[in-house]
Amino acid sequence: MKIVHVNFDGAETGGATIAMLRIHRALKNAGEDSVVACKFLPEDGCAVQLKRSVLCECCQFCSKAIQKVVYRRVGSTGLFASGMGQFVRKLNPDIVHMHWLQGGTIGIRELLSLNRPIVFSLHDLWSMSDTNPYPETDWFKSGVLDGKRIVDKLTWRNKLAVIQKLKGRVTAVGPSEWVSQEARESKVFQGCRVAHIPYPLSSELEAEWRKPVAAKKANEHFTILFGATTGISSPIKGWDRLMAALDLLTSAERSQMCIRVFGCAMPECMMHGVPVTFLGRLSGEPLLQEYRNANVFAFPSRRETWGQTKTEAMCCGTYVVAFDQTACAEGIRHKIDGWIAPKDDVASYAEGLRWVYEKWRHGIMSPENKGVQIAELVSSSVASRWIDLYTKILAEG
Repeated sequence: MKIVHVNFDGAETGGATIAMLRIHRALKNAGEDSVVACKFLPEDGCAVQLKRSVLCECCQFCSKAIQKVVYRRVGSTGLFASGMGQFVRKLNPDIVHMHWLQGGTIGIRELLSLNRPIVFSLHDLWSMSDTNPYPETDWFKSGVLDGKRIVDKLTWRNKLAVIQKLKGRVTAVGPSEWVSQEARESKVFQGCRVAHIPYPLSSELEAEWRKPVAAKKANEHFTILFGATTGISSPIKGWDRLMAALDLLTSAERSQMCIRVFGCAMPECMMHGVPVTFLGRLSGEPLLQEYRNANVFAFPSRRETWGQTKTEAMCCGTYVVAFDQTACAEGIRHKIDGWIAPKDDVASYAEGLRWVYEKWRHGIMSPENKGVQIAELVSSSVASRWIDLYTKILAEG
């Protein structure tokens, strides 16, 4: 079968695109005809790129400009056609697999012209929300739009109308049980098939996970690793909560610690009594080496549909400290793979850092194993689940 993945770009610059490429490569390795269609070409040239028309680009520019002037905040609306629908039709797919569609990747009404089964991967909640990929409340389950901006109302109503019209051939797939349940309860995906398939590991991570658990070297300082595509700037990733948790540790404990951050480049500095080194963007072996060398991976996110960085850390035998909210803690076993703090409980999060710190002080620097659940993320296993789902969808017409 031929699967066309639709995504904003194909460069490994964000979590959604990284996940999309891992799914695409897993399917290719399983012998399927998998193609990526994107607005911008990927770094490795593995996709086909939409040739954007001047008219479509002007519409996108005007939409952003109006939002910036009127609302002082720009969101992705999906109200304007990009030409991606016609582009995908020419590729003659059996299945159209939608991924990160923001940034004017495709107009939602273009879905009506595809005439193929459509799968949505829920990398965030944008497909069931308005212009906000992570809504603050559950309004999208009731459809109550009181107090919302006009552009948000138009965006959500457009998605609701289109996906409900197509619901017989729309499937929403979440990488976590949490986001799959959010889709089931949403108005937009009401009546649609909803499934759960985890993100696959890359070949490098799979090889790392298969290695026996090795004792970490005895670092001079207790090393905390933090990382995200946006570095420390996104409030969703919870850097402020990590800093607040550090304040609850003793000065003696902080004097033994250091923090390393990947995803942004800044001068080295002291924050809350702890030296912080910014590593810039990392991938491949340099990133794996940071995971291996760290004593704990700090994952203080507020909202995640999965969180691939926590999986990457666990593959490298590193403890993870996370909050129990959205899908942040899924896959982590409390006091085995790491520490799970109750939602928004910064004091408990600090206790989790201390729990790993005490292990480091006593020479216990790695979990006994790398997480039983990671076996479910092996790429061949995940590819089989996707193929089974695609086959079932096609068999049902």
